[in-house]
Amino acid sequence: MSLPELPAELQLLITGFLEDPDPVPSVIPRIPVITWSQFLPNHDLINLSSCCKVLRDLIAPIIFREVRLRNNSKSGDSVQAVSNSVWATHVRTLHFECVARPEFDCEDDLRPPPDNRLYPFVDDVLANLSRFPLLKTLTIQFMFGESAFWDHDTFKKLIFQSEEGHLNGDDDPEIEKQIPFRALMMRVYDIVTNSNHATLTSLELRNFTSYGIYSWRTGSWRRFLGSLKDVSIYLHTSQNEAGWSLSRSEDYFQFVANMEPMFRQMNNVTHLRFVAADSGPLGLSGQFHGPLPLSLDHIPFLESLELEFCFINEDLAIFIVNRSNTLKRVHLKHCFSAINCVLANKRITWAKFFDTIAEGMQSVENVTLEEFLISPSDPIFDMRSEWEDFRGGIPIAGAEDSIVEWVERNMKRDKHRRLFAHADLDDELGAVYEDAEENTHAYCYGLDQRAFDRVIAMLQRNVS
Repeated sequence: MSLPELPAELQLLITGFLEDPDPVPSVIPRIPVITWSQFLPNHDLINLSSCCKVLRDLIAPIIFREVRLRNNSKSGDSVQAVSNSVWATHVRTLHFECVARPEFDCEDDLRPPPDNRLYPFVDDVLANLSRFPLLKTLTIQFMFGESAFWDHDTFKKLIFQSEEGHLNGDDDPEIEKQIPFRALMMRVYDIVTNSNHATLTSLELRNFTSYGIYSWRTGSWRRFLGSLKDVSIYLHTSQNEAGWSLSRSEDYFQFVANMEPMFRQMNNVTHLRFVAADSGPLGLSGQFHGPLPLSLDHIPFLESLELEFCFINEDLAIFIVNRSNTLKRVHLKHCFSAINCVLANKRITWAKFFDTIAEGMQSVENVTLEEFLISPSDPIFDMRSEWEDFRGGIPIAGAEDSIVEWVERNMKRDKHRRLFAHADLDDELGAVYEDAEENTHAYCYGLDQRAFDRVIAMLQRNVS
């Protein structure tokens, strides 16, 4: 039976689904992906496919394009069945999600969760990724509690099994094996990096924990990183019960500093997406600050760079210039200037950041950079700003209302002109606050916009 021979209603349903499939967003914390028997984009289709082999064969490439594997026997059994079937050839992305479920005997007593072990079927799937002959992307995500967000102190107890946190163990596998959840993490990374996955070129590490494990020190892990083309890292975010952000955690910044060897192994990576914790933006030095783990000798063939929740700095601008003969795309999302943050060292304005890039690229031959995107947070303006606080009290020509009203109206009218976000850190909790006053004044002065326009003008000349 061919598609035209099916009833008209069924043909319409199939065609409509194939023309407009429900895309899987790539930036949300928890990914609603397709599995063997649930989380399907259209439940009616899976029901219909059970009674129509033609339909089942037709939609199989869509149903099995992305598969979620969880650390339990039911999920492991289902995905193992897929890996041993003809449907395995349709799998392009495998999402592995492991959830630790803490149980408390009393207020401060954490018992090791009962599922802090790798189930046999799950172990078998991860150890035999070659059963998915066209697998391209692997996502690894460790969840703590009911969501990716978890109290930092509780999380630290789970990782260390100690209030003091002295059982680090990332340089001693025997010590690490004594801590159930760390042993589980080590097992997952060990079997993945030693699995045969010739077509696997993309790795996503979601909710990446801010404590190292021994597996990241091994030669197999380094070789695995060296085989990848696309790497996305989303750092774990949390705070403690007192409301202190990760910016107050020395462990967080020490872990980021220790990631430098990981970036050094990405010799073949062309696309890097790095998302810092929203409660611990990276990019600067100083109190409650930490630099990005990027150096000029890292990732020599980088073509696409995406950063999120970072502070701009001169080193980042120089890195972009240094890669401007391989880079094609730069995207800074929810990134800030910390020009007014007294806790930060070497802070710069957006204008200085863009000018450094524009001036640096003038001396670079064969610049390949074609796209430079800035996606700020929702703009926040200083509602108290008055014209007498700005430009000596002289309103901008044609502005008969308040600063904020003028800015908001102008942003709607002039889509070309944009807001470049500024932020500050609280000197007690380390919390991130958008600098509404600087946002307002920087937009009105327009220095950031003019510097950005110079960069864009250079890119347009390169494209033409």
